[in-house]
Amino acid sequence: MNDTTELWTYRYERNLPRMEGHIAVGSFGMTVPVRIVGFFPEAPDTYSVKFCQEYAFLVYNMACMLADTYRGRGVTPLLRKHLTPECVERLEFMWQLVGCYDILNLKDEKNAMIRQVPPMPKWIHFALVSSELMECTINVDIGTAVFHSMLVFRRKASRWICHLADIG
Repeated sequence: MNDTTELWTYRYERNLPRMEGHIAVGSFGMTVPVRIVGFFPEAPDTYSVKFCQEYAFLVYNMACMLADTYRGRGVTPLLRKHLTPECVERLEFMWQLVGCYDILNLKDEKNAMIRQVPPMPKWIHFALVSSELMECTINVDIGTAVFHSMLVFRRKASRWICHLADIG
C-alpha cells in the first residue's frame, strides 16, 4: 500500500464530496486510480487517507480473487472472511458451474489466456451511498478480456461486510 498521502486529493464537485487517489499494486510501481464519491452529509468525515487506502486495497484484492473464482480456482479463505454466507454460497455455485461445464475451454486462445494471465484492475470507483452502504465497481483486465466487478458492502458493527459480489 502507499505510504504517501500526496497521491490523494479531496474536493467537491457538483456538491458531492469526492476523494481521488492511486494505490500501488504489484512490484513494478504500477498504480490503480481510485475515486470515492459520497452521497450523504457525513461523507467528508469518512474521507481519511487511511480509510481510502485500506478499502481501495481490500476491494482491489477482492476483485482479483473474484476473477480467480471465475477462472475456476475456488473461493479463498481471505475472500470468505469479507463475504456474507449467502454471498459465499453464490460464488461457490458459480465456481462449480465453471468447473462442470468447462466454460473456459482451453482450446480457445482467449479463454486459455484468461486462465493463465493474472487479473489487473484498471480503475476502482466507490459510492458511499449512506453511512451503512458502500458500492464499488472495478474494471479488471485479464489479458485482452475486460471484466467488471461489483461489490456491495454493508457496515456491520465496525466492519464492512460484502453482501453482493459479481463479475462479468
